[in-house]
Amino acid sequence: MPNNEESAIVDQLFSSTRNRINTVRQSLQSSFNFMGDSALENLSRLAPLPKTEQQLHAIGEILGEDDHIYTGKAATLQQLEQLPLEKFETLVFATHGLTAGKDMPEPGLVMTPNGDDFTSAILDSSTIAGLNLNADRVVLSACNTAELGQDNGLASLSTAFFQAGAKSLLVSHWSTEQSATTELMVSVFQHIKQYPEQGLTPALRHAAQTMRDHDKNSFHAHPMFWAPFVAIGQDQ
Repeated sequence: MPNNEESAIVDQLFSSTRNRINTVRQSLQSSFNFMGDSALENLSRLAPLPKTEQQLHAIGEILGEDDHIYTGKAATLQQLEQLPLEKFETLVFATHGLTAGKDMPEPGLVMTPNGDDFTSAILDSSTIAGLNLNADRVVLSACNTAELGQDNGLASLSTAFFQAGAKSLLVSHWSTEQSATTELMVSVFQHIKQYPEQGLTPALRHAAQTMRDHDKNSFHAHPMFWAPFVAIGQDQ
């Protein structure tokens, strides 16, 4: 087809978006490779996740709950163990996920360490299984939270949360990008707020379709940003 000014602009837009996606894909691949070898000494190299605080406060505003949002230095294992977890209908963990690997026999979630003691920062699957939960939904807004680990699939985070009493989960199959994840999660909870009788699956489907079809954000429309997450359990 003959070139014209409009088609040239479109070509430039798609080229720019493709380059941005490739850059993020390479970054996520590096993250995935690192998280697949979750040696304790590597935890200090984990990048901060500034968007997660924004995500949690946005979700709290939607749910009308701001008394139990713990970020930064407050997001410790000790704080978690002091909470009446059995009273919460919704739990959201927006943090790094660890797959089983070197020095890590079980997958886990990264909490805030006490000083330089990173062994105090890992909420592993065994600890999770021992929690007393009664939550309708648990959202693991982190990388690789649906991963089974290298050798022991029964030690997965999903299995652990179900053993602890969670009724349904929102988990990810690969590395995620925090800006897109924040957008997706906020949309999920907006749908739940509007349609409380529906479960996580319809809410996630609606949020993913919104990102995919949004004509103002062609970058996050790419499946790598919304496709990692799946809903499992009773709240369908």
